[in-house]
Amino acid sequence: MRDSGKINCHHEGSIVMPQKSKLNAEEKVEIIKKYRQGEISLVQAARDAGVGTTTIYRWSARYETEGAAGFLPYRKNRVYPPELKLKAVLEYLSGVGSLEEISKKYKLRNDRQLKELDKGV
Repeated sequence: MRDSGKINCHHEGSIVMPQKSKLNAEEKVEIIKKYRQGEISLVQAARDAGVGTTTIYRWSARYETEGAAGFLPYRKNRVYPPELKLKAVLEYLSGVGSLEEISKKYKLRNDRQLKELDKGV
């Protein structure tokens, strides 16, 4: 559904889900820098990017871990060594840290990867 200049959204009941962001890496980095420096709020960053607030949290964590390079496109999925996967899952299961903390420590792109690894152990 598109209204004169408004973001195209999918409606699921009463929840409005923005479409996937069409921003390039530089635009994402600029929004995240403004958000992290307190120039704009989380909600404003999400609006500016056309994504949900959870995505802004993920982008911010990626920026903290990988810098601007974390937004460059990859030609293929990252491959993690089995030892790293096992170590990360065992640390998470032992309660050493949260999903987010362990993901940052092992430079996993996001906590969803650690959740998927946990299923395989």
